[in-house]
Amino acid sequence: MRRTAELERMNTELEEFAYIASHDLKAPLRAVANLSLVVAEDAGDRLDDENRRLLWLMRDRVTAMDALIDGLLRYARIGREARHPCPTEWSRLLGELVANLELPEGFRVEWEPTMPPMVTDPLELRQVLQNLIANAAHHHDRPEQGHAWVGVTDCGDHWLLEVADDGPGIPEHMRGEIFSMFRTGGAPGHTGIGLAVVRKIILANGGRIEVDGNTPRGAVFRIEWPKVR
Repeated sequence: MRRTAELERMNTELEEFAYIASHDLKAPLRAVANLSLVVAEDAGDRLDDENRRLLWLMRDRVTAMDALIDGLLRYARIGREARHPCPTEWSRLLGELVANLELPEGFRVEWEPTMPPMVTDPLELRQVLQNLIANAAHHHDRPEQGHAWVGVTDCGDHWLLEVADDGPGIPEHMRGEIFSMFRTGGAPGHTGIGLAVVRKIILANGGRIEVDGNTPRGAVFRIEWPKVR
């Protein structure tokens, strides 16, 4: 009981810190972004190509930092908010999710239209699938020809979710590390929080996740997602 109370207190402090840090960090970030716009507008045609490139680079870095802060906030909130399980239709959820993802042109996501509905919190499920599909696309070595597949199997007391791709795969020695914070796998422009968020959501629901090689190439993520009783 004492250990549980201590963990609860630490989690609350972590969440409070994340909120405070996000407020204190986002304000100066917005100021930097606005300042770069003011400089670009004031300089106009006097700004040479190199300095214009540096201003765009500054804005890109601000955007990346903003995404990192948002990711840390999402990570801190997992397991702290009430869940709202309801019957979830796969085709509808995946269709909406893929339509809103910024995937490389030509990258395709496929799933069986007859996948059984499941009772779960659709927001958490959406977050998991969104991060896994985006991860498959962003790490693909041929994204314009890439594919990802999503499947689900009813295993009695849990659902087995699978997200597979035909990318370069994940070296076996790295598979135990990819769910840690800030592991980007060398991909530029990514925070390295997405798979850590995926794992924390799954563990908070009492499930588990593993990654393996796909055949003939690529990676497959397998998730045991407990059924809501």
